[in-house]
Amino acid sequence: MGPRGLPLMVLLAAVAAGLLTATLWRWPVLARPGAAAVAPRIGLLVALQASVLGFVFVSVNRTYEFYASWSDLLGTDHSVAQVVAARPGAARAAAAGQPPMRGYSLIIPQGGHNFRTWNRELPPSLVWLSHQLS
Repeated sequence: MGPRGLPLMVLLAAVAAGLLTATLWRWPVLARPGAAAVAPRIGLLVALQASVLGFVFVSVNRTYEFYASWSDLLGTDHSVAQVVAARPGAARAAAAGQPPMRGYSLIIPQGGHNFRTWNRELPPSLVWLSHQLS
């Protein structure tokens, strides 16, 4: 039951549904005046909000895969990722992304960020990149 798992999503959805039911069922009883009735109402609402937010966080993590494991989420995963070439020739591209890297920039005095400017500057940039990788 990792941070991307369906069982955790189902558990959080069930907890949220149970807390919503408990809140609606117990609200008339807890609606009496006084400070003693305010604390349980706040507690139920905070628990309900926490479970719904947890469900949303897990579903977003499940979709976009931010954290693969609990150790990744908690920051205790100190393993080093390795780039593996999927196709022949991709090893050079992967090696180009390893430190130390050099950064290059292209300064265009006119044109702005539009399709015509990108269409004009992209082919020479790709030629330059292919020379850097070979």
